[in-house]
Amino acid sequence: MGKAGHRPGQWKQQNKKHNTGAHRSKGAIRKSVSGAVSSSGSMHSGKSSKASSKMARKASALSFRHKKEETSRVAYRPIHLIFFPLGDDTNAMEITHANLQCSGACEQTVGGSYQLALDRKKFNITRPNDISSLLVQSQVCDALVLTMRYSDDFLRENIKLLEMLAHGVGLPQVFLAIQGLSEIPAAKVMAARNEVSKRFKDLNVIPCDKMKTFPVDTIDQTKSLLRQIATVRQTARGHINRPFMLAEKIAVDGDDLKISGYLSRGLSVNLPIHVPGVGDFLIKQVEDKHGEVIKKSKEDKLPNLNPEAEVDMLDAEQTFPTEDELKDAENPQSQTVKRKVPKGYSAYQAAWIPDDDSESGNEDDIIEEDGNMDDDIPDLEGDDDREYFEDEDKVIAEMDSGMGVDSKEEEEDDEEDKDGSKYDKNYDYDQEQQFLSLHRKAKDDRAFPDEIDTPQDARTRLQKYRGLTSFRTSPWDKNENLPADYARVFKFKRWAHAKIRAKKWVPEIAETVAAGQMVT
Repeated sequence: MGKAGHRPGQWKQQNKKHNTGAHRSKGAIRKSVSGAVSSSGSMHSGKSSKASSKMARKASALSFRHKKEETSRVAYRPIHLIFFPLGDDTNAMEITHANLQCSGACEQTVGGSYQLALDRKKFNITRPNDISSLLVQSQVCDALVLTMRYSDDFLRENIKLLEMLAHGVGLPQVFLAIQGLSEIPAAKVMAARNEVSKRFKDLNVIPCDKMKTFPVDTIDQTKSLLRQIATVRQTARGHINRPFMLAEKIAVDGDDLKISGYLSRGLSVNLPIHVPGVGDFLIKQVEDKHGEVIKKSKEDKLPNLNPEAEVDMLDAEQTFPTEDELKDAENPQSQTVKRKVPKGYSAYQAAWIPDDDSESGNEDDIIEEDGNMDDDIPDLEGDDDREYFEDEDKVIAEMDSGMGVDSKEEEEDDEEDKDGSKYDKNYDYDQEQQFLSLHRKAKDDRAFPDEIDTPQDARTRLQKYRGLTSFRTSPWDKNENLPADYARVFKFKRWAHAKIRAKKWVPEIAETVAAGQMVT
C-alpha cells in the first residue's frame, strides 16, 4: 500500500481573510472593470455547498417528506379502523359523532361505514352497530379500538368473541379507548386509566403489556387517538396472504355485479373472488376510478366455480365381454360345467366348495354335478319316489331323537300354551310368549354360535365373502360402504404440501392489478 498523506487534525491553523473594510480591494476593482461575472451563485462550487446552512437542509428534507406522504396518501388505501364495544353502556353514537367532527369532509360508504381525512391521512371507519359485521371485518382491519365506559363492567359475550377472534386469525394493533373519564377529577384520570387497563389484563384475553389507553370524551382526544393510530406500525398478520377489498360502492348492471374499493394487494383477474354471505364470482374486467379498463380476464384461464368434485356414476371397473364370451352366451348349452360335489348338496351349497376340495373325498359320496342342480332331485313318479321319501323320514326321525327329551317336553308345553284360557286370570300370556321366544333364541345361540340371522337371503347377504381367505388378515377396502356423496369431496394426497404450495403461489405480473388503487 502507498504511504498515506498528511491529514490535518483539529489543531490546524485557520487564518483569517484580509478585511478591506468599507472599501473594495484592488483585485475586486480589477474584476469589475474587466467585466468578469462572479460564480458565487453556482450550486457546484465548493464555497456555495459550504455556505448552505443546516436550516436549509432541514427545510429541503421536510419538503421532500411532505411530497412523498402526499403521493402515498393518494396511491394507497385508507387505514381501516374498527371500534369494538366491550361494555353494555358504551355509547357508539358519541364515538361516531366525535369522529365525524374531527374532519370537515366525510364520505358515506356501503354498510354504514364512513371515510374521513385528518392530517394527510385517510381513515375508513366501520360503525359499531353490528357485532357480526365487526367480527368479519376485524380479520382484515389495520387497527382495532376496544371501547368501554370507565364505570361499566366487561360484557362476557363480547369478551368471548374477542378471545375466539384472537385465537382464530389473530388481532391487529389494539388500542383501548375509555369513555366517562371527564366525569371524575383530573387528578384521578391517570389512576382510572391504569385501573381499567389492569382489569382488562386480568382477563388474559390478549397480551396487553404495550397496549395504551386513550380517553375519547372530547373531539381533541379523539383526534389524538386517530393521530396515534396513523403513526403506529401495523402488525404483520400471516393469514392475510390473499388480496382483499372493503366494498365502498355496490351496483348491479344487468348480470354483472360492480364492487368498488381499494385493493390491499395485487389482484389477479383470472382468479375468482369470494363475497362473504353471497358466494364466489369470476372477474370479467377491472376498471379504475375514471372508468377505464385496466385488465381483462381470459376465458381459457378462468377456473371452475364448482365447489365439489364431479362424480361419474358409470365410471366403474367394467370389462367388455370378448367374442368367445358372446358366443357362449348365445349357446346356453355350452355353459354347463360338471363338478364333483358331496351327495345331497344343493347348488348354493356346492358354490361354497373350492375346486380343490371338490376333488377329494370318498368316491361313494361324490356325484357328478352339471350346471343344472335340479337333476339331483329324483322324479316324483314310480317306486323310486317312495324310497326317496322313506330315507328323508328316517333322517328327520334321527334329528328329532338327537334333540333329547327336553325338546319334546318343550314342544308339548308349546301346544298347551297356545290356549291361554286354561290358566289363572292373573297369568300374562303375551309376556310368557315373549320370554319363551327369548329363551329359544338364547338356546339357538348356544347351540349354533357360528350362525347368524340375516334380514335378507343369506345367499345375497354373504356373497361378498365368497372366496375370502381370512376375516382377520385379508385386506379390506377403506372406501367400502361409504355414501356416494363422499366422492364429491376433493382429496389431497398431502394436505400440508398443498397448503405450502398455495401460500407460495404468486400470480403472473401481466395479469395482476397493482395494490393501493381505487378499482371497480
